[in-house]
Amino acid sequence: MDKKYSIISVCTDFFVFSLLFSVRAYANSSWHWISETRPYDVLPYVIVMTLFIETFSIVLLCRGSRITKVFCFVSLANLLSFLAPYVFWYWFGFRGDGIYPTYSNFMEHWPVFTVGILYTIMTLAVEVPVVYKALKRDIEKHKRLLWVIVASNLVTTLLTYFCEHYFCYGRG
Repeated sequence: MDKKYSIISVCTDFFVFSLLFSVRAYANSSWHWISETRPYDVLPYVIVMTLFIETFSIVLLCRGSRITKVFCFVSLANLLSFLAPYVFWYWFGFRGDGIYPTYSNFMEHWPVFTVGILYTIMTLAVEVPVVYKALKRDIEKHKRLLWVIVASNLVTTLLTYFCEHYFCYGRG
């Protein structure tokens, strides 16, 4: 009986990991951005929007914490969650060799958007524990705090995704 569940677990894990960490091969590596705007040009506006939405959603929906404390921890968590995919991507992907010798060359000639499924997972995995642990002593309803953090992160991630794809476009 245990052997059956182990085999099912291994197969399920393999399927999920193959979806999450699949390798894409582009036969034509001549991607060019058509729009004047690149994803990193949209980034400052997205940061302001994200910090505003996440901070005020926690302050308004989970009363009990000071706005400055919430803002500081939301900012820290967002910084950590923004850096996490790039650190992961650098360790397991781009090494600065081959067709794109520099990071800026890669960003200019490859269809790279900031937000994707891996970014969303990493955002939740990094931000939720940081903000939740920092604020759970100040707020009585712990479950509500957790759901507000998750929901506000999903909303801001989706807004970032739509902003990037609306303002930045290219072709290969």
